Order: sequence, then structure tokens, then C-alpha cells
Amino acid sequence: MNDKMNNTEKQALVDWNSLSLGKLTLSSDYGTSKKTNDNTGIPVLRMGNMKDGKIVLDNLVFLELENSEFQRLKLYPGDILINRTNSADLVGKVSIFDLDGDYVCASYIVRFKINQEIINPYYLNYYMNMSDSQNRIKTIATQAIQQANINPTTLKKSFIVKFPKSKHEQDKIVKIISTWDKAIELKEKLIDEKKKQ
Repeated sequence: MNDKMNNTEKQALVDWNSLSLGKLTLSSDYGTSKKTNDNTGIPVLRMGNMKDGKIVLDNLVFLELENSEFQRLKLYPGDILINRTNSADLVGKVSIFDLDGDYVCASYIVRFKINQEIINPYYLNYYMNMSDSQNRIKTIATQAIQQANINPTTLKKSFIVKFPKSKHEQDKIVKIISTWDKAIELKEKLIDEKKKQ
């Protein structure tokens, strides 16, 4: 490779891939529809716990589950969660599960187990939260009165993901975006502190 090539030219040589979400997914499952309570059992993540691509543990509810059902529903780090039913504005919210401990999700959230040999789930999470990706997801949703719904099978077939074939390149992109996110979070905290003062 020519040593005089600039970074932009080198980046252009990265081999990219385009695959449907289904080709990147090992399995997809609906969460639980069982009745929750306020304090005992396994924590259940709901739409309000999905914020800016991350999981926040505000206003948790809980659920008593048989062990066999818990094992089927348990969330694992790297799982991608997609809000499949909500208003047209909120449907299609995407977050990555990256917590320690035992959690499940509510029935209007679909959990996608990602083939991490092909794609870094953090890359996929960032990609699916881009404004263009969110617009594409919303076009897949079917509209009803005051509600929109995304069929996971249709989403897996129709939503195309572009990503570097090299896991090393994916990891580099994730590291850069993560650094930006941390800088933005720090700036927002400083602004909040100044407002309080």
C-alpha cells in the first residue's frame, strides 16, 4: 500500500458488506406479557428503559418466573432490543443490552440475538440509531389508530445493514463513537451543574 495515501483514501479501501438484519441475527424473541409487580422477582425492561441506544434502570417493574421460562427470556450482553409497538414517533426505538445481572423484557420489545462472529453488536446498535436507519425502520412499520407496529420477520428481511467486513474496523468505529458519547455526556453533566448553581 502506498505510504503517501491519506486516511480518507485508506478508509475507502476498507471492504464493506451489506446484509439484512436477519442474516446478522441468530434468533429473535418477544418479551413477556405476564403481569408485573413493583418489587419482587426478575426486573422487566420496558420502553421507558430504552434511551438513546442505552438501557436506563428507571421505574423498573418485576416479575416472578419459573426457571425454564426465565432461561428462555433472559437477556444477555450484546442483545439488541427493538420497540415493536408504540406511537409512530416512538416505534422502532433500539437499545443494546449490556448490563450484568438477570433481566427480561416486556412483550412489545423484541430481543435480537446477534451473530457476534459477523458484526459487533455495539456497531449495529449505533447503526440502527442513526437518523437514516430510524427513518427506514419507521417505513417498515404498519400504521393503525394511534399505534404503529413492526413485524420482526419483515424487519429482518427488509432492513439492510452496511458494515465493514473487518471486525477490527468495526471495533475502531465503535471506540470512536463511544469516545464522542462520553464527551457529550460529560458536557451535558457540566451544563446541568452550572444550571443548578
